Amino acid sequence: MKKQILLFTVLFLITIKSFTQNAFYDATSIFNNCVIPGSGTNFKTDPISVTNLSAYLRNYLPDAVKNNASLTEDQVLAQFASNPFIGRQIQTLRGGGATSPIASFISTASSGLGNLDVTTFADGLAKFLVKRSKEELYVSFFENFHDKVLKKYPEFAIIFPHTTLLVSNFKAWEYSNIIGTLREAFDKDIKEVLVNLPKILSINTASTATCDCTDSALKRIKKLQIFFTTDPKGIVIAAAFYLGGEFVSGKKISTIIDDIASSQIISQIPITNPQDQANFINAIKLLKIINRSIRSNEAGKDYVSMGDLRTLLSDNEVRPIFFALLYQQIKVENITFNTMNLADAIKTTNSKINGVVQYIRNFLNTVETFSNAMDKLREAKQNGKTDLSGYWAAIFESAKEILPAIINIEIIDPNLHVPNDVTKVIEASTKTIEIAQDISVRNYSAVIIDILTILPRDSSLHDFKEFIVKYGSFAANVVQAKNSDDVQKAIEAIALPVGSASIKKNTEWNIALNAYLGGFYGNEYLSEKKTGNWKPISGVYAPVGVTLSRGLGKNKGSLSLLVSVIDIGAVASFRFTDTSTEKLPKLTLQNIFAPGFGLVYGVPKWPISIGYSYQFGPVLREINATDKVVSDKPNKRWQFFLGVDIPLINFYTKSR
Repeated sequence: MKKQILLFTVLFLITIKSFTQNAFYDATSIFNNCVIPGSGTNFKTDPISVTNLSAYLRNYLPDAVKNNASLTEDQVLAQFASNPFIGRQIQTLRGGGATSPIASFISTASSGLGNLDVTTFADGLAKFLVKRSKEELYVSFFENFHDKVLKKYPEFAIIFPHTTLLVSNFKAWEYSNIIGTLREAFDKDIKEVLVNLPKILSINTASTATCDCTDSALKRIKKLQIFFTTDPKGIVIAAAFYLGGEFVSGKKISTIIDDIASSQIISQIPITNPQDQANFINAIKLLKIINRSIRSNEAGKDYVSMGDLRTLLSDNEVRPIFFALLYQQIKVENITFNTMNLADAIKTTNSKINGVVQYIRNFLNTVETFSNAMDKLREAKQNGKTDLSGYWAAIFESAKEILPAIINIEIIDPNLHVPNDVTKVIEASTKTIEIAQDISVRNYSAVIIDILTILPRDSSLHDFKEFIVKYGSFAANVVQAKNSDDVQKAIEAIALPVGSASIKKNTEWNIALNAYLGGFYGNEYLSEKKTGNWKPISGVYAPVGVTLSRGLGKNKGSLSLLVSVIDIGAVASFRFTDTSTEKLPKLTLQNIFAPGFGLVYGVPKWPISIGYSYQFGPVLREINATDKVVSDKPNKRWQFFLGVDIPLINFYTKSR
């Protein structure tokens, strides 16, 4: 019966202790349960105490060893026989037993119409057309979301996963029902942008089928992935985005540090000097050990308090056990800096263990400041405070101090230094933490700008930056919209944005309802005159009609055939000088009817066009707040003009 109880006790202790290593708590437990009171660190020799001690110490052996069911208590204890802090006591406990027969096993087991009054009719019709054309734009945007957005920019689904899921699961003509939800989806996505950005590396670029994208998109993503995985600048930026993402993840700081220490992205930071690379990997291992050794087991706390740590370090009986557990983990991980094996150095030089202790103190000080800032934020939220910007600022200021602290290995040995390559990551991470701060206060426009600032000038990133500007700004505008009208304006902007004059310059063919607004100079034929019918004329020109355009190539502009229907130049001229008069004199369609045709050249990079046109009318010559001047007979004129190109609706576009 006693043997069954003993076996149950051993299995129970092994089970509860196998989840994690926490040297702070384990040292205290060993002292309370396994050490003879008042004897320093002499262990109890009764079977239950020895079994308890073995169960605690077993968790500090390499995984391949401690999971070996046949490993006896004596074999566990044998691995600590040479521990400089408790080795002698262990040897006594074992009765001076010989070296463990599994020592050699341990060493190898450690890895995005005429006179008809048309004033009211024209106004109402115009309003209807404007509204409907916009609605058609919205529907077109959502209806073509997969082919026009996701296939062209597969990054969209990675960076904006909540929005993609939403838009992919409703009918396009039902867009008005999800305007509010769209805002919330984008809000979630921008909050997670730092976490999602590195996931672009997970896009399967084996083929357009696996990527579900266009050929050009596939080529772009491949370039992007190569940049972020092989170019030193790219790897640094990917690591910095990862680190910034951890600080907006909502995780406990101790979990964040553990994630950082375990991250493959961090371990792959390119370091020029092989020895510096090895030192960095070992520093990360040490960080992981120390982070786990001082985590708190109290709800709501990340780490043990500095006061509790001081108490342990000043206790002559518990301190050696704490150091013994740290030492054993350092030994198992074979942590070596330059040619110095840290475990061996700790055995022979007190300054090394003192350096480790000072490292722990510095680390705990910085993370404690971060934790205190988090506590104050939670308290402010509970007290109903609305302006939390100051609290968030304190959190992220303290976060900036954590990263330098965790790589400050010079404290352990003055001869050690942080490689410049790692320093670059820390500097870049400071910027991503600032992005995290902008996210916390919903300053989303700044987030987009800051991301562009971090990305270097590189040909591989040109199209990706365009994507970030276009769809990142779209997302920010949607989230910061005050109502559904503002959301629709954001959609309108991306469906047919201001600046869409560039469409005809960058595509092979384009047909659109188009307007031009500017000045003209030409000759007009006045039918009412008996002689000298042709007279020079100049003024404001505002034709509206259909254009058939052809792009002339990169930075060469466009050439358009304009078939005009109306010319509202007189109205536009009046509105240039009077914007307050609400009602205009009665207008008829005949007043503004001006059929004609022309040839227009679109200037590269600017929404400016130069053209020549010939037209009949309009009879409307001039307008003021109370009257209008019209010609008795229709006239005709030709003119050269310079004006702003204003596309209204695109009917057809053929890409190059």
